This record gives sequence, structure tokens and C-alpha cells, in this order.
Amino acid sequence: MAKGTQIERQVLQNAGALAVARGTTMVLSLVTFAYLARVLEPERFGILSIGLALVAYFGLPVNFGLDVLGVRELAREAQRSDELVGAILGLRALLVTIALGTYAVVVGMLDKPALYKLVLGIQGLALLGQAISLEWVYQGIEKMGIVALRNVAVAVLSLGGTLLLVRGPDDVVLAAAVSVFALVAANGSLLVTYARRIGTLQIQFRRSAWLPLLKPALPLWASSAMVTVAVYLDTLLIGLISGDESAGLYAAVYKLAAIVLVPAEVLLMAFLPTLSNAFGTLGLMRDRSHAFATALFSLGLPLCLGGALLAPELTTLVYGADYGTASTALALLMANMLLAYGAIAYGQTLVAWNRERVFLLAFTVNVMLNVPLDFVLIPRFGINGAALGTSISQGVSTAILLVLHYRLTRRAYLGVALKISLACAFGVAAPVLLGRALAWPLPVTIGAAVVLYAAIGYAFRLLNFDLLLGALRRGGTSRST
Repeated sequence: MAKGTQIERQVLQNAGALAVARGTTMVLSLVTFAYLARVLEPERFGILSIGLALVAYFGLPVNFGLDVLGVRELAREAQRSDELVGAILGLRALLVTIALGTYAVVVGMLDKPALYKLVLGIQGLALLGQAISLEWVYQGIEKMGIVALRNVAVAVLSLGGTLLLVRGPDDVVLAAAVSVFALVAANGSLLVTYARRIGTLQIQFRRSAWLPLLKPALPLWASSAMVTVAVYLDTLLIGLISGDESAGLYAAVYKLAAIVLVPAEVLLMAFLPTLSNAFGTLGLMRDRSHAFATALFSLGLPLCLGGALLAPELTTLVYGADYGTASTALALLMANMLLAYGAIAYGQTLVAWNRERVFLLAFTVNVMLNVPLDFVLIPRFGINGAALGTSISQGVSTAILLVLHYRLTRRAYLGVALKISLACAFGVAAPVLLGRALAWPLPVTIGAAVVLYAAIGYAFRLLNFDLLLGALRRGGTSRST
């Protein structure tokens, strides 16, 4: 039991460190993002957003699932750190060379002004920062505090440089340079820390060191690649179909909508051990996935509903009047995020139970459906069409995961979702609509919704802290302890 308690403490400490860092970086990155959106204005901000999407796509072969593979291998055999670091850095040196060369050719072929190509060219250097990342090492050896510091450092450097150097639309090149510098500097510091405190850097350029990594990394890469494609697809297609300004508007509200997924990320980190340990015992799988779904829906539904109802106020408050026309898209994207909560509840449990292929299938359907929907809806409805298409495709993939989850556990948690929906109707929708009718200040409206929803949730035992804490405690122990 003592061993179980120690593991439990380590799990909760790691989750706590990452949660604090994630919250801090979320706030700092939102401030940076909002400042850039206001100062650069939609058109130049759109160029920056399209560049970020391109870099994310060209970063896929640089990553190639090696981060996840490295974490898994180090968690099992920490003494292999030098071997894995050398092989992965060597392989990534090759991959990033190919990716950068291809990226430069693609950017050079674009029928765009020189400034546009310069911004994208600078942003492409972020691929170097990705290639030298050793964040996975510290995750694998469970030094999450270093990972947390790295993430906060990137956010602080980005915000500080942006506030110092970016003053208007003509500073879009400096905006691109600041973000690249922050990433490269933070990841470079992890290299130095590793060499000084953990092991030695001996980069390997041998096929015999690379080949054993490629086969197991491929399925891990495929799932993350589909998620990346789904996240950035709309911005690229909007830029292609409707232009840079529309891309800037959409990227701004998508960033705002994505914030509501932060609690889901934290809950997933905390629940993943307990979900994984339940594998093979149906009763435990049902019990712990029920606790996970309850926690997710209890947070996700009020956040998404409140965000949708307050979309006009939030858009103007964060980004200014120039982005007010994007509020409908934000409301639609909040529906997408709510469906994403369902995908996490039904899909990430399947991943924890060694069914990552069905998770990949659902995201593949998501992307394949989203592309034709965008080409049909964007020309007619602009960014609202993109948001609607994203929500529809997310709904289909979530439905697939629900069916597959139900086939395995015979549980769908729809009763829990219905109770939480009723609590949201009275605890979130009612105070928001009343506050708008009576012209309450936004903080008062949000505060009233939080207090009322929490009271209703507690009264009807929707916020069952004993259930959630019990699941977290079991996360650090196996069934045999």
C-alpha cells in the first residue's frame, strides 16, 4: 500500500504541476493572441494564422509520433535515455531538413506578396524548435515540473517580446520572429539541462538506431496527425477560399473557443492512470469511465453553453469591435467543443483500453467529412459555414466513438448528460439571459451563473467530489495493490 500511496502522490503532483502550468500558459497565450489580433488587425493576423497552420502540418513528419514513443519507452526503461535521445535527435535532424526544404519550396511557389512569404518563411523556422524538443524525456522520467517551467517560459517570452516589439500591422514580421525565438530558446534550454543534469548528448545518424523507432511510432503518429489536421484545416481552407481577413477572424474565435477544452485536458491527465488500470475488469471500467464522463460533462456543458450564449460579449471584449462579426462563428464553435468533450469521454477511454485504432478511425472520418463540408459551406456562409461544418463532422466522429464505447461497456452516460443539461438550463442559461435583459456587467453575469450552477450541481449531486477524488486516488494504484 505504501508503494501505491507513493505512486498516487507522484501522479497527483505531476497532474497538479501540469494543470498549474497549463492554466498559466493559457492565460498568457490568450493575452498574446488577443493583443496580436487587435494590433495586427484581421488581415495581417490572418497571415500569421495561416502560417501557424502550415507549420503545424509540416511539423507532422518532424514529430512522427516520436514524442509519444519516447515517453512510453522511458517510462518502462529510464536507463535508455541517452540511447533514445541520440537516436530521436538524429532522426529528427534528417526529418526537419526534408521538411524545411519542402516548406521553403511551397512558400516560394505561393502567389503572394513578398511580405506574406517572409512572414511564413520566418514561421517555418519553428520546425527547428520542434526538432530539438526534449520535453518528452522529462515526461518519460516524470519530471513534470521541468515540463511545466518550459511551457510557462515559452508563454512568457512570447508575451514579453510581443508587447515590446509589435505595435501595428507593419510589425507582423516581428510577431512571427518573437514566437519562433520563444520556442527555440525554451527547447534549447532543455537540451542544455539534459546535458548538464541527466545524460550525454550523442546524436546518432545510423539507420540501425532509427529503424526500430519508426514502426512503433507510426500508429502513434497517425492519431496525433489526424487531430492536428482537424484543428488547422478550417483556417487553411478559409484562407484559400475567403482570404486572409476571414482566416484571421476565424483563427481568433477558434482560439477563444478552444480554451474551454483546458479542463478536459487536465481531467484526462489526472484520470488516465485510473482508466488504464481498470482495463480487463468490466466493472472497474464502467465505474471509472462513469466518473470520468461525469467530471467532463459537469465542466464542459456549462462552459460551452455559457460561451455560446455570451459569444457577442466575449468576442468584442477579447478582440475588439473589428472581430464582432465573428461572434456567430464562436457560438457554433462552442457547440463543436461540447461535442469534443463527448469525443474525449468516449474516445480517450478506448485509447486507455488499447483501442487507439478506433479512435484514429473516428478522427479520420472527421477530417474526410470536414473537407467537403468546408468547400460547400464556406463559399456560401463564410466563417460561419466553416464553424458549422466543423461541428457537423465532430458530431459524426463523436457518435462513432459513443457507439464503440457503448458496445464495449454498455454505458453511454446519457442520464448524467440529461441531468447536467437541466442544471445548465436553470443555472447557466437563465442567469445569462436575465443578465443580458437587465444589462448586468459581464463579470456579474458570469459570477451569477457560476454560483447558481454550482449550487444546483451540488444539490443534485452532479458535482460529486467524493466520486472524483476516489477515482483519482485509484489512478496511482493497480488492481493488485
